[in-house]
Amino acid sequence: MRGTRGTVLVVVLAFVAAGMSPAGAAGKTQQCDGPAPTIQSGRATITPGVNALSLPQQVDMKITLFSCSPDSSTRGAGTLKTTLMLKTGQTCGLLTHPHTLDAPATITWKDGRTSILSLAVALSGKSQTVSATGKVTRGLFKNHPVIGQFRDEDVVSPHGVSHNGSGIAQACANQAEPKMFGRVSITGLTFYTTKPFVIV
Repeated sequence: MRGTRGTVLVVVLAFVAAGMSPAGAAGKTQQCDGPAPTIQSGRATITPGVNALSLPQQVDMKITLFSCSPDSSTRGAGTLKTTLMLKTGQTCGLLTHPHTLDAPATITWKDGRTSILSLAVALSGKSQTVSATGKVTRGLFKNHPVIGQFRDEDVVSPHGVSHNGSGIAQACANQAEPKMFGRVSITGLTFYTTKPFVIV
């Protein structure tokens, strides 16, 4: 969502690529260069969705990693998933104010092996970028640091994706409870990668 709310989240998580060639992975334990920044790489659902009413939220995220090299241990692709349970009340500030979230995640590689990640996701708010840093704590590539960066766009229900329209402003001013008629909220995020996802 450009302009109106410019934000990033997190949760998720995660990262993937900015169109570098496999040669760019030289010296890295694993570098995933796909998909390109113009192609959606993932999605998060936010339940029940954030608006002006402070409520606990669950964020379920899934990010696709591909064009990963060297591919001998991963077969060149994987899927990163994380679920965040935010038990304290959240409003649109979850997405608009700079802060950091802990985002434990799992990558399931194409060959069936897994990497368990401990991530810190720094949300910058209006710049629409999020930086993820951490390390692999278990599984494939254990103890290796990880880094990545992406941007997001908001999905507003019932207005769909809103860029410069009024959907974001309506959601962040709306105080209707879940399942109440007239409720408008941010119920999801779409992710686009801005830098490769790298396991150092």
